[in-house]
Amino acid sequence: MLEYIQKNSIFYILPENINNAGAYSFEKSENNTITFISQKNTKLTSDDTVEIFVNSTEGIIYFKSAIKNVENNLVTIDFPNDYEILQRRENKRIKLNLPVVIEKDEIKKEVMLIDISVGGIKILSDEQMLLNTKYSVIFNFDQTISVFGFVPKRIMLSDDEKSFYISGQIMSKSPKDKIALVQYCYKKEFEQSNRE
Repeated sequence: MLEYIQKNSIFYILPENINNAGAYSFEKSENNTITFISQKNTKLTSDDTVEIFVNSTEGIIYFKSAIKNVENNLVTIDFPNDYEILQRRENKRIKLNLPVVIEKDEIKKEVMLIDISVGGIKILSDEQMLLNTKYSVIFNFDQTISVFGFVPKRIMLSDDEKSFYISGQIMSKSPKDKIALVQYCYKKEFEQSNRE
């Protein structure tokens, strides 16, 4: 597995409690373990079972493991027995059909979320939006509310010519919200690939 990992890859380590999730860099691998390092002290604890996602040369790799040791900003896990490559593209779009709320200048509007990736979304709205203008989009990730910045980059008239497909970039200042988005996208991709 490690042969597919690029030097500066970010590992998203997700325990059962999402509040303790974090982004880590690879430190070393020895004695059938892998050690990661965080830029700040970790909230993970020994004996936690965690899910780990990382972009690689082969696609997005997913595996589970147990934490062996935690010391300051270093986390050591057991080398996984198995792993899965969830997708071949780094930011594959996941098809959805969910309502979300868009907000600008305290005006809120419900739109339909058509698809999502780690970096962007496509929505269907009955009103146009301004290109290259920042909006807020409010997501509900499995009962967890997260707010992201949304900048529309492309607008297309729908087939019925009564609504608009709007694609754009999403951004977050909160590492916790970004990790929740990564986890949500990867899990949805995992669910969809298992249905096929």
